[in-house]
Amino acid sequence: MITIEKVKIYNIYKGDVDGFGRASNRHRKIINHNEFSLLEGLIQDIKLIEKGLASENYISHVNKKLLESCNDMDTINYLKSSAINY
Repeated sequence: MITIEKVKIYNIYKGDVDGFGRASNRHRKIINHNEFSLLEGLIQDIKLIEKGLASENYISHVNKKLLESCNDMDTINYLKSSAINY
């Protein structure tokens, strides 16, 4: 489950999975590689939507995925605001 804390850790590495792989165990105990990759995909999806490049079906799919993957709406909103900065 994606939390704000996990998004913040992802932001520390700016999506650099290799840098995350070399990260301290402290971060890897909180977020694993699968969650890191999930965040990468969600951020790409959010950016496509923000740029107006996604169909209504795709937007619906992404919104469902966000609801299933994130622990609450605060996390979804934080993730969306973070995605704009990439």
